[in-house]
Amino acid sequence: MISKPILLLTAAIAVVGANSMVLAPITGAVARDLGGDPADMVLAAAAYGLTTAISAVFLAPRADVIGPHRALYQSVLILLGSMVASVFASSLLMLALAQAIGGIGAGMAIPSIYALAPQLGPKGEEKRTMGLVLSGWTLALVGGVAASGFLAEWAGWRSVYTVLAVALAGVFVAMHR
Repeated sequence: MISKPILLLTAAIAVVGANSMVLAPITGAVARDLGGDPADMVLAAAAYGLTTAISAVFLAPRADVIGPHRALYQSVLILLGSMVASVFASSLLMLALAQAIGGIGAGMAIPSIYALAPQLGPKGEEKRTMGLVLSGWTLALVGGVAASGFLAEWAGWRSVYTVLAVALAGVFVAMHR
């Protein structure tokens, strides 16, 4: 039986991972809505990736100071704000800025989740626990990437970020319980 904290960490990785990958399949819909060439939309994905890397190097060590639990809470709030801002972005620049802010949260969230996984799992099963948490990346790839293209065509690209925001809000509320 998988514990609830491990399921939450897996869900958090899935949402963070999905956010890092969903822009590729929805670039056409984003470009049609915001105006511009689909190739230009890669700017938002690049902003997310760049700030994730910078945050992982410079902000992730903050978890050692404040603890991985608090760092994860803070990063989830940053990511949630980023996703809401992405929903309401009215230009490519605003979307790229929203995604850049999300990258800051992701760069803190991922190391915090990896630090918490062995702590929250059963003693002696740290490797299994880490494997379960890492399966969140598979969920992100299968669920996030595959579903985002269909969802964007059916309900618009903003619905993709809305679903991610709702999922992350659910994780955040569950983390407080």
